[in-house]
Amino acid sequence: MSQSSPVYLSMLHLPLLDGGSQPRRDYVLELARALAGSRQVERLDLLTWWSCENLGAEPLREPIGPRGQIVHLPCNVRQPWLRPGEFIARARRHLAAQERIPDVFHGHVANAGVAAAQLGACFGRPSIFTAHGLGRLAPTREAPVLCQIALEEEVLGQVDLVIAGSSDEVEIGYPLYSNGSRPRCALIPPGLQARRHYPYYDPDPHARAAAAAMSAARQLERFLCRPKKPLVVVSPCRQHNLAAVLDLIGRYREDRSLRAIANLAVLVQPRQELLTPVLLEMDRHDLYGSMAVLKGWEPLDELPALYRLAASGGGLMICPHATALPEECLACGLPVVALERERDAVLGTDHPEAVAATPETVCSSVRALLVDRALWSHHSRKAILRSRQVGSWEKHCRRYLESVRELIPRRERLGTMPTGLSSLVG
Repeated sequence: MSQSSPVYLSMLHLPLLDGGSQPRRDYVLELARALAGSRQVERLDLLTWWSCENLGAEPLREPIGPRGQIVHLPCNVRQPWLRPGEFIARARRHLAAQERIPDVFHGHVANAGVAAAQLGACFGRPSIFTAHGLGRLAPTREAPVLCQIALEEEVLGQVDLVIAGSSDEVEIGYPLYSNGSRPRCALIPPGLQARRHYPYYDPDPHARAAAAAMSAARQLERFLCRPKKPLVVVSPCRQHNLAAVLDLIGRYREDRSLRAIANLAVLVQPRQELLTPVLLEMDRHDLYGSMAVLKGWEPLDELPALYRLAASGGGLMICPHATALPEECLACGLPVVALERERDAVLGTDHPEAVAATPETVCSSVRALLVDRALWSHHSRKAILRSRQVGSWEKHCRRYLESVRELIPRRERLGTMPTGLSSLVG
């Protein structure tokens, strides 16, 4: 296959039937749209499942981009975190019936990663895996998390390439797995949409952005007695950073001078095991009127609107992990204070726009930014410049396709199905 030939990509995503993670789905869809618009991509199929009792139904097809489509394969899905055997069998028959086989399979999240690895092995194609949150970084060991970890171990033992979105995944997450060092790993941060993620001082370009800004302001007003004070936003509370977020809430309560000049807003996924500890911590420290707990935020419009609202009021974000900075807040011009870990040595090089702090110094670092407007503006400009340098989907796709081409053998495509697969048709 010529290095200049456009590639045929098959992406797989099997969202959980209880709603799963909206940001995760958004990432997959944004990546699919961007790749489908690249001239280096001949065709892109995003395979997913469709819970349907009529397993003989034809797949549902939905166009995405100029050269892409979402293919919904009918499956009788009861326990989506178990091995996705039915989906794999259905996808195998679907692909074997085609004239062409994809050049590479890319699974998003552990269950789809297993499918990508097995389909790649079946058709003699390389496979890629993106985790979107590793199970071994979760603080709980409930049944779904244990299933996720087992699937991730299996995936890492089979795929050819892992794509990570942050250096936290590379340095902390994957070394926890016995197969974590086997596949090659490429660090490619996700892209941002300029029409959704733009600086706080730019006017809202469309009605949805203005509506999202009003919604964010109303949510804050429900909690805060003085909502005009600068807002200190704690990045989304997830399983792997819950303890750090709870510690930040306690330190905010203890720092009277910080509470006098700023409100606190904690972004929480609407899940009981995350929301309940945060609400209990707010109640324990009696932070009513100065702390907001925001759940159920819509990531495409409401989240960047909240970041712009915080930036316009001279606020900032605290990120519990130094190497996992949300690029969305940087694009909106919201300065970031990132907590260093004892073994973290990459903050100064990977994220020069962030202010480094330890748990003991985080409150003083936040106060210094809030009271010094020149310092705040300096870090806000650095954040915007950083996002423009690394935060486009076009750049993400360029690096992604470079990694993909390294996997594909330098030979012509097979053009027809491999020998022995004709029995799978039908």
